[in-house]
Amino acid sequence: MDFHLFAVSAASAAVIIGLGAGCSQADVQDAMARSEARREARVAAFDPLRPDPQYRLLPDRPRRATLPRTAPDVPVKLVEPPAIWEDASVDAAGLKFTTSKINGNNFQIYMVASKPFSGKLRAIAKNASFSEIARATASAAFEPDDAGYVEFQMPNSMADDEIKLIILEVAK
Repeated sequence: MDFHLFAVSAASAAVIIGLGAGCSQADVQDAMARSEARREARVAAFDPLRPDPQYRLLPDRPRRATLPRTAPDVPVKLVEPPAIWEDASVDAAGLKFTTSKINGNNFQIYMVASKPFSGKLRAIAKNASFSEIARATASAAFEPDDAGYVEFQMPNSMADDEIKLIILEVAK
């Protein structure tokens, strides 16, 4: 929002300066139209990065620090936690995600059930290029208004920062 206000005020200043410098109003409007076209091109460049509409993007969590266990003099490496998407099947099953914990390859997700659920949940891990790199399945059983952590164990062969996205779905 602040950027938008800055862009509007900068455009207003450009109009005032342009008209004061002897530019015609058509020249100023043309410059503003080109500026708007450049902004729309930048926004369009990010369209392929937007999530698939069948998924709901959940809130981001803060970065977590990975502390080396063997060498205390090694600097701390910050690892960006993966984004978590819920498939529509999770909503249809009456489950709602609230928070998650990631510790190495152990992934726990806190679920709240609005109706009874007994079955398996699947977590699909994807890397930065949205290629699937791992899957984990966990059994879960919830009564109405019940809640608890569901734990997924990813393969040990992955690096801490390799997983960029986790898609949560009901396994069939």
